[in-house]
Amino acid sequence: MVDAGEEVASNLTLKLPIRNSNDEAPMKNISFSTPPNFHGLTSEDLGTFLFEFDFLCRSFDYIVDAHKLNLFPATLKDVAL
Repeated sequence: MVDAGEEVASNLTLKLPIRNSNDEAPMKNISFSTPPNFHGLTSEDLGTFLFEFDFLCRSFDYIVDAHKLNLFPATLKDVAL
């Protein structure tokens, strides 16, 4: 038996704009240059990065956690990968 969470996760794909066919919330396109980047350097503040990422998601109507999780890996660079 397939868990409902697994079924939803298997239907999610990374597209711009990120859309889940089950959701009807309109989301705006996010340019690849818009999201903040986290490089994993000691000089970077993780809290500030997460705040900026959350602010960006909310401003582009990405309010569902699954959509944010699809976008998040694109923000990681260098050592943070």
